[in-house]
Formats: sequence, structure tokens, C-alpha cells
Amino acid sequence: MGALNYNLKKLYHPDPALRAELLDTNFTSLDIRQIKKEVDWLRSLKPNLNKYVYHTSLNFPKEDQFDNHKLMAIAHDYLNASGYSNNQYFIFRHHDADHPHLHLLVNRISFVEASCRIATIIRKARPCSES
Repeated sequence: MGALNYNLKKLYHPDPALRAELLDTNFTSLDIRQIKKEVDWLRSLKPNLNKYVYHTSLNFPKEDQFDNHKLMAIAHDYLNASGYSNNQYFIFRHHDADHPHLHLLVNRISFVEASCRIATIIRKARPCSES
């Protein structure tokens, strides 16, 4: 959870001009313990997946001074095009460079995979419970 800790720490940078902004997330809290619980629950469905976090940055030319609404739309377009439309995610905007840029953190295990896995577990358990 190193990338997450890095980005969360940036939210509280002592210099307000360098402070990051959380543009969007679908986690229920910014409490690291709660985030870990939510991530671990999905991870338990695919325990052999070692690299479960996708972290990238989207960088824009300094001439492109997008507002947060536009950057968030670009980030969601990127996530959808990358196949991460049903995943846990964070979208952070950083102000520590001379150009606009975002950091995206995504759990590679999707909610769809979780739903399918749970359905499989229930289906396999049914014969035992019906006998």
C-alpha cells in the first residue's frame, strides 16, 4: 500500500500549494484501516494475484490548465478504456510539478470478478446444504 500512503500523505502536505487533492474514489473512507479491510476482502477472492494494485500517472502539458471536473472526466475515461470500470479506485491530483498530473490507484480485482466468485462459492455450497 506504498503508493496509497504516498498519495494520502500528499493530501496533508505542509505547503498548501503542493498539497494533493482527492478528486474521486469509491472507497467508503480515507481511514487506512478501513481501506485495507475493503481491499483485503476483494484480495481474498484472488489470493494468488501478487500485483493487485495498478498505479499510473496521467501527465498533461503545462499549457493545458484543466479544472478538476475535466481532469476527473479524463481519469474516468482512462479507467473505463483500461477495463477498470468496476474496480476500487482513487484519483489524486498533484500540484508538485509545473504541469497538471493525476495519480490513479486501482485494485485490479473487479467487483464483477468478486460477484462471479461469490456466485460460484454459493453454487458449489448448495448441494451440501440441500441434502
